[in-house]
Amino acid sequence: MSLIALVHVALIVDGARVTFEPGETLPDLHAHDLEVLLESGAVEDSAAVARAEKANAAADKRAAKDFNDARDDIGSAREANAPVARAKKDSAAGASTEKADAAADKRAAKDFNDARDDTVSARGAIAPVARAKK
Repeated sequence: MSLIALVHVALIVDGARVTFEPGETLPDLHAHDLEVLLESGAVEDSAAVARAEKANAAADKRAAKDFNDARDDIGSAREANAPVARAKKDSAAGASTEKADAAADKRAAKDFNDARDDTVSARGAIAPVARAKK
């Protein structure tokens, strides 16, 4: 196990106080000292960090593969459904568009008037004006 000090660490080694600067390698420690220093974040086990990085890289690679597989499946499903969607669009195009356009214009005008009335009411300037009937 290779321990690297992340902060100044003072230890008693062979009966003498020794201070380790950040980045220095620490000697073998008692289990309790090692546990406390690791939990506090004062030291880092470089071998454990390397193992974690390797595991993370493998997990990232698996996730990327899963993502690409899912993307390919969605692309395949879109291609399979494309003829159905095109057929629906073609059959709808044959319907009367004049009635649909008139209805859309009527809805847009109503939405515009409602929004205008709501704005005027929200300001408190005047009450909503009754619209003239056509």
